[in-house]
Amino acid sequence: EDGGAAHVISSIVEAIATGELTPSDGARIAGTVGQYLRAQEVGELEARIANLEGQQSRVAGMGDEQLIATARRIIARQDEGGEG
Repeated sequence: EDGGAAHVISSIVEAIATGELTPSDGARIAGTVGQYLRAQEVGELEARIANLEGQQSRVAGMGDEQLIATARRIIARQDEGGEG
């Protein structure tokens, strides 16, 4: 999607350069693109936060032995070069 946004901005700049858009129209369109991208980022962050909150509630329900076992599995995966 980043390539898509970069392409849109590049197209806006090109349209301004060729006279198809006025600079003020180009700025307004670019602003709209920026707002759209921020809205997407907010949605992605909301999803990530919900995921983290779900993980937190799972951890809160674990006993000490289960927490220790989980921590050992995570450390073992990191030692093997996998993700945590």
